[in-house]
Amino acid sequence: MSSEAHKPMTHVVMWRLLENALGRTAAENALLVKAELETMRGRIPGMTFLDVGIDTRRRANSYDVVLICRFDDVGLLEAYHDHPAHEAVKPLIQAVRGETVIVDYLTASE
Repeated sequence: MSSEAHKPMTHVVMWRLLENALGRTAAENALLVKAELETMRGRIPGMTFLDVGIDTRRRANSYDVVLICRFDDVGLLEAYHDHPAHEAVKPLIQAVRGETVIVDYLTASE
């Protein structure tokens, strides 16, 4: 296993939401997505940080919602993908998302 396997990882996901989905606007769904994602806080082993933001500037190239979380290592990030708390938020996101961008990177030491 590489030495990178034991280094902290940051996981960033950005979603551009559909203008209308599930009978709600993108702004309404952004609030719901944020609330759902925040239910994962403290429930995922090895997740040391979780922040969810909603875009306030509404520029043409903006995404609507961002998730930033940190994990103790890449193995814990991989395990997160199948964790029941993560699985529980997927249906809402899949129903309201238009586009998704993901970046996973080694977290710099502080």
